[in-house]
Amino acid sequence: MSERLATLEALVAADPADLLGHYLLGQEYLAEGRPEDAVRELSLYCDRFDGDKGAAYLTLAQARAALGDVGGARAALDAGVANAAAHRHRQLIETLEAERLRLEEAP
Repeated sequence: MSERLATLEALVAADPADLLGHYLLGQEYLAEGRPEDAVRELSLYCDRFDGDKGAAYLTLAQARAALGDVGGARAALDAGVANAAAHRHRQLIETLEAERLRLEEAP
């Protein structure tokens, strides 16, 4: 386990209400090849955080896709597009839509 991962796990354990901590932990789990743990943390963040979270939905979609959950990945991308549109993030919308196309084209 990386030092960064251990630090983030300790941070979230000390303050489970720290939504940013859950988001960062989810990103780190995905980077460490632990998509199931990433889905748990990123889903919690996306469900509870109220605001600009389109990029978090992209990471959640990537974690779900890594688990073979294509339907869940599509749903996360759709939610991300809606959130990015609400916050007028055109570039992020393009990124999310490109990820959706990549997912559709995957075997």
